[in-house]
Amino acid sequence: MSKKGAPPRGPALYLLIFCTEALRNMVKQKERRGGIEGVPVSRHDSRISHLFFVDDTLLLCRAKMEEIKCVHSILRLFEETSGLMINLDKSIIVLSENTLVEIHN
Repeated sequence: MSKKGAPPRGPALYLLIFCTEALRNMVKQKERRGGIEGVPVSRHDSRISHLFFVDDTLLLCRAKMEEIKCVHSILRLFEETSGLMINLDKSIIVLSENTLVEIHN
């Protein structure tokens, strides 16, 4: 495996964990304040607002402008505080086909 495709090790691994934890805290804070609710995963009010993988992050919210703006503000704050930039070429927004046309636009 090439160096570029190798999983992070040593200090890079700790930096990745630190940044991921900071982003998780930002998401959880917005959840506690009612900014985002996440999406339901069961009938028993269990919701998921984020999933982290080694080099991927999924942020989940309801298709409401307030929540979409909240996720946007989390990402901007993360960029400002971490000094890292989100690669918009590798970023997508996926909306349900049941989402209102106004939200899609």
